[in-house]
Amino acid sequence: MIKSNASKDRESSPFFIENRDICEFWENYISEKGGKSSGEYTAWALSFNGKFTTQYQWVIKLKKATFSNGGLLISADKNIFKQTTFITDNTDRFSQDFIIRKSNWLDILRSKINPLKLWKSYVVIGTENQDNLKELTSALSDLFSNKKVKSVSYSKTDKQLEIHIHQLVTDKRIIDQIVNFTSKK
Repeated sequence: MIKSNASKDRESSPFFIENRDICEFWENYISEKGGKSSGEYTAWALSFNGKFTTQYQWVIKLKKATFSNGGLLISADKNIFKQTTFITDNTDRFSQDFIIRKSNWLDILRSKINPLKLWKSYVVIGTENQDNLKELTSALSDLFSNKKVKSVSYSKTDKQLEIHIHQLVTDKRIIDQIVNFTSKK
């Protein structure tokens, strides 16, 4: 169940309406999958958690926080934290632990770091064969090309895949690509 924590005078704010619509979108999506969700939202923030099962169990987390109302020196985009996290377990699609993340200048000093084949601004840490990552990176291609992927990690011990996105994902096509990726083998 999602609920508003906004005062009545804020309920006409376009930011409130946007956050409400995002929570309702995800509540409906997860409900259609037979799952459960909860969350809270205001004009300034939202927190949403959902869980559903396809072939694997999925946990979805959305967070949005507005740190200030901006200023002349700080872009409004820099004041807003947005993140969607997809977590699934019991997937055995990969043979080794790995992390995919944006590269930084220290990466030239580290071993076992390779550029991601199609997106050179990202690196793969670990020994997973990049050919095994093709379907995953393809499912995330729109987000990689827009540099919205924060990180993708896999733990072989936990058989858990975790995907962190620097935006509130509401494109059903992208969501379905991510969720359906794990059901293929």
